[in-house]
Amino acid sequence: MNSEVKILVICPYEGMVPLVRKVAAEFSVVKLTATVGNLNEGLAYAVKSYSEKYDYIISRGGTAQYIRKAVSIPVIEIETRVSDILTAMNYALSTSARLAIVGFRSITQSIETLENLLPFDYKVYGIEDVGDLDATFQEIQSEGIRSILCDTITYESARSYGFNAFLITSGESSIRDAFERALFYHDASVKIREENRFLRELIALNNESATVVYTADHKLYYASQTQSDTTIFDYLFELLPRFQGDNNFKLVK
Repeated sequence: MNSEVKILVICPYEGMVPLVRKVAAEFSVVKLTATVGNLNEGLAYAVKSYSEKYDYIISRGGTAQYIRKAVSIPVIEIETRVSDILTAMNYALSTSARLAIVGFRSITQSIETLENLLPFDYKVYGIEDVGDLDATFQEIQSEGIRSILCDTITYESARSYGFNAFLITSGESSIRDAFERALFYHDASVKIREENRFLRELIALNNESATVVYTADHKLYYASQTQSDTTIFDYLFELLPRFQGDNNFKLVK
């Protein structure tokens, strides 16, 4: 892979930026832009930067989910590993005997499966939207839990409720995995584009006949020659229903 890959990383907290830059330096093809923006701030920056023509956006948790809904640029999520949560959990449990883990499900799902296996006193609360936080905090208070392990979105809200809040941070391996996935997808898309270009050039070399491709729902997908008179296209379109039952013809999906 020799082509430059423009990647925008929207970090949910300031401390992630140096790690992102360190990991990005391992990949010579990456042209990196790293900024800090959580949830709405991150979403606003992604939308504002749309014209910069980034190949991929990398972010984490709820911020990544919000961005993915708003832009057509592929969004790669920094997955939170069990090791990331355990690192924060060990620190938090040194100050509190009981603990709640709160965050978007993309953050908490990795630890939920281990809830009954780890020798710690903790409960996991996965949320779908920031609007779920008030009810979640009230439930945690009713349980008598005073310490919360959380993602960036939850952190400030938890502190405003008077909880001892501990931030789940992402390690180098989690960040590196996101970059590797972005470059894997990029490499695959480049190969597909090269194959498509080769096939189009091959078809164009055949000047003796025209090639016309329709989709399965009868939409014109490709024509090897430009026709000022569309009569031939209209004629072929009328014939399509007859071809569907004929094994000598293939409708391309």
